[in-house]
Amino acid sequence: MKKIAESKTSKKSINGKGIWRGILILSSVLTLTVIIFALFFIPTKATDDWQEVSLGVPLSKRTDIPEVVPIVSEEGFMIDEEEYHGTLLLKTDDAGDSYLDDTLFIGDSNTLRLYMFRLIKLQNVMGIEGMGIQSVTTHPEIYWMNQGSPDTIPTAVTKTQPRRIVICFGTNNLVNKNTKWFIENYSEVLTKLSEAYEYAEIIIMAVPPIGASCPDRSLSNKTVQEYNEGLLNLAKEKELRFLNTYEELVDRSNGAMKKNYIEGDGIHLTKAACEAVIKYFRTHASSEEDTRPKPLKPVGARKEAPPRPVEEKPKFSASAAASYVAGYLLNDGFTAKGKPIDFKKAIGSMGFSYADSTVKPGMEKDIAEEIYESVKSSYSKGIIALAGYYDEDAKTHFIMIYFFAPDKDDEEPPEDPNSEDPGGGGTDPGGGGTDPGGGGTDPGGGGTDPGGGGTDPGGGGGTDPGGGGEDPGGDGGDPGDPGGSDDGGDG
Repeated sequence: MKKIAESKTSKKSINGKGIWRGILILSSVLTLTVIIFALFFIPTKATDDWQEVSLGVPLSKRTDIPEVVPIVSEEGFMIDEEEYHGTLLLKTDDAGDSYLDDTLFIGDSNTLRLYMFRLIKLQNVMGIEGMGIQSVTTHPEIYWMNQGSPDTIPTAVTKTQPRRIVICFGTNNLVNKNTKWFIENYSEVLTKLSEAYEYAEIIIMAVPPIGASCPDRSLSNKTVQEYNEGLLNLAKEKELRFLNTYEELVDRSNGAMKKNYIEGDGIHLTKAACEAVIKYFRTHASSEEDTRPKPLKPVGARKEAPPRPVEEKPKFSASAAASYVAGYLLNDGFTAKGKPIDFKKAIGSMGFSYADSTVKPGMEKDIAEEIYESVKSSYSKGIIALAGYYDEDAKTHFIMIYFFAPDKDDEEPPEDPNSEDPGGGGTDPGGGGTDPGGGGTDPGGGGTDPGGGGTDPGGGGGTDPGGGGEDPGGDGGDPGDPGGSDDGGDG
């Protein structure tokens, strides 16, 4: 029994020594790990340019890492110099005043501000308040001293004979959020300008970001990015140059315009921003040769455009949008309801409403296409009548589509859309029996815009699926122009 007790005591002694030996080995391993980490992964001293250190060698001094220097305007909008070589204008020496004097800047009110701050001469700018890309070729806004009526921009370009054109539109089209439509219209404008004066070099300037203070939440810098990406690729496709002023104006911390570059409205450039644009333009110069025939023809003196009164600025037209919808449906198997129309006899209806703050001129056709697709998903054919009107109290635009069963009236040929409306103003398409806008409603082909906006949907604008009214121009829109009219003067 005594030997057994001695044996147990000896084992306890051996086990105690083993534990301490294990702790000592583990401590040594941890100490060695800390030393290795300190030697290889922690910089021995701070550097002013915040150099990363890996394996004890600054990345900027390592030869095994290829140098990649993309131009980053904002996360999501990166330009690869190699991919866009020959398209993207890179940094150069200051090209000087003569380079500026040979250039014509075309754009909206942000372009006009280059002249307002007296950074360029009037003869070097065609900037129109509120103009969107869809109105460039059709709206006469360029005034001359010796000419009574104004010219469209392409006509004025022919007279001006510029060596180069810098074009910048997009701010007034941000509300559309339709990059495909925007780029298609931009491409058409570029073609018209080239046809107007084939000797001018054309440079596309980036759409500027909007400010974080912009109260209009329908405008987004994400759309600005998408538009600029589309314009960059358009410039490459057409073998034009792209001036990326966006990278100078953007605050990379939030993707919005730098605070000192934007007015309180979040849209218009400050003088400091305009000065930055001019400096960027002069230091990212094109070396394209001057191919204009000499001598140049005499150019008349320009004069400033008269201020556009607020009441003349166009608005979104629900009547025009309804007219587009009617056209789509009548061309796709639907039939117009003959007159007179009794909306109480409708067997079905579909209504669409748009708050005033969410729509602007130029969106009529896009909205009409959305409505058309919605109707087609529910109905394949039918007898229809449409109404488009604006509710002033609710600040809302309404587009209504009514469906009717066949009757004898529908077998009769529709009346002349320009004739007097036998409905005499009709009834409220909502079924209330009163005029919702004070203007009388006859979406089948006559009367005025039920929103009281003064649009004749049957004879001179708006919606007339019964009589064939095709011109929604009563509200300032042209059915042949997907963009309608100006975007209301945002930029």
